Amino acid sequence: MLNSNTPGALLSRTSRRSGAKEALEKACHLAAGRQYTQAAQYFEKATALKAGFDALCGKALCMYKTGRLNEALDAAGQAAAAEPSRPEPHFVIGLAQKDAGQYSQAAQSFERAMRMGYERAAALYQRGAANFLAGRLEPAGADFEEVARLRPASAAAFYNLGVVHIHRSSWKEAARCLSRCVRLDPSSAEHYHEMIFRIGQAQAGEEFHFRGHRIKNMLALLADTYCRSLKSVEDSEDEVAGRLARTLAEMSELLSCVRRDPLELDLWDVHDIIEMALLRAAEALATVEVQKVFGADVPGLICDAESLNEAFLNIILNAAEAMGQGGTLTVRTRWDGGSSVRVEFEDTGGGIRAEPLEKVFQFAFTTRAGGTGLGLCQAKRAVEEHRGAISARNVARGAILVVELPLAAAAAERIQETGLRPDLSDDISLFFEGESDVRIETSAGS
Repeated sequence: MLNSNTPGALLSRTSRRSGAKEALEKACHLAAGRQYTQAAQYFEKATALKAGFDALCGKALCMYKTGRLNEALDAAGQAAAAEPSRPEPHFVIGLAQKDAGQYSQAAQSFERAMRMGYERAAALYQRGAANFLAGRLEPAGADFEEVARLRPASAAAFYNLGVVHIHRSSWKEAARCLSRCVRLDPSSAEHYHEMIFRIGQAQAGEEFHFRGHRIKNMLALLADTYCRSLKSVEDSEDEVAGRLARTLAEMSELLSCVRRDPLELDLWDVHDIIEMALLRAAEALATVEVQKVFGADVPGLICDAESLNEAFLNIILNAAEAMGQGGTLTVRTRWDGGSSVRVEFEDTGGGIRAEPLEKVFQFAFTTRAGGTGLGLCQAKRAVEEHRGAISARNVARGAILVVELPLAAAAAERIQETGLRPDLSDDISLFFEGESDVRIETSAGS
C-alpha cells in the first residue's frame, strides 16, 4: 500500500487528475454536440476519478437533457453539497423540478440560483415558465418583462410575455409583444402575424359575445313579459310571440358560433355521435328517408362528442331544409386504414346554389329566404377544431358534404390555449475552463 507522501502516491494522484481532466474535456465535447447520453458516461468516469463538483454538475445537466429527472436531481444535489457557494446545481435542480411538475419548488430553486450569482436573465426566464405553468400569471408576466428589459433582442422573451398577456385577455399588450417579435425574428414573421390576427378575432369575439348576451337577455325578458300579457291560450299562436321566439333561437345560434369553449376530448364511436345527431333532428327528418351506410371496421375517434354532434346536427338540418317535404339522406362512414375517418352526408335536395361551393361555410352566408347562414359555419369550425376538414360538392340529385376527421384529434391551437415557447434547453451549454471548472451557460431564449 502506498504512503500518501511517496512518489508513487503523488504519481497516482497526478494520473487521476489527468484522467479526470481528460474525461471532463471529452464529456463537454460530447455535450456541445448534444450527445448527452455519451457525455453522461464520461462525467460518470470523471466522478469515479474524483473530479467532484464539475463531473457531478455536468452529469446532472446531461441527465436533465435526457429526461432522467430523478438522477438529475440526485447529481445536482450532490454537486450543491460539494460546492455550497456555486449556483449552477440549483439552476439544474430548478429545470428538473419544473419538468417534473414541481413548479413552486422550481421557482424557489431559480430564485436561489439568482441570489447566488447565476445569470439573472436566464434564471428569470425559467422562473417565469415555472410560474406560468403553475397558473401564476402576474409573477410570470413580471419575470418575462424583466427578461425583455435585460435582453431586448430576445424574441422568445417577448413571445412568452405576449402569451401571458393572451391568457390574461390583455389583447393590446399581447399584440404589441408579438409585433416586437416580428422585428426581432423575421424568419417566423408569418407565425407572429397569424397570432396577431387571431388576437384580433378573440378580442372582437369577446366583445360580440358580451354585447350579444345582453341583447339576448333583454329579448328574453321582453318575450316573457309579452307572453304573460296574452289573455287566452289561443293567443299563444300570436305572431309577435312567434317572432320573438325565433329571434331568440337565432341569437343563441349566433352566439354559439363565436363561443370558443375548450374541447373535452375522449374516445368515441363516430357512429354513436351520428345517431345522436339523427335523433335530435328526428322532427326535421319526419318526411325524409334516412339511409345509414356505416363502415364495419371504423375505429374510435379521440374527439369532443358534443362539438361534433352539434356539427353533424347542423349538416343534417341543412340537408333536411334543402329537401323540403321529401327526399333521401344517406350517411356514410369510411376508413381506409389511414389516420382519418371519412363521414359523408348526401341529400337529394337539388344541389348547392353557390359559386364557389365553399361559400356555404362562410359566416352568415345563405341561399334560402329566412336562413341564418350559421349552421354550416359552425360545423366547419367544429371540424377544424378537431384538425379535420369539411368540403361540399354537387351530385346528380343533390349535394354531398364530406367530413374528414383524424383518429387522434388534438385540441385546436386556440388563442386561449397558446403555450409558452419551449424552454430552449438546447441553449444551455457546458464549457470546460482552466484546470477543472465546468461552467453552465444559458442564452435565456435569445
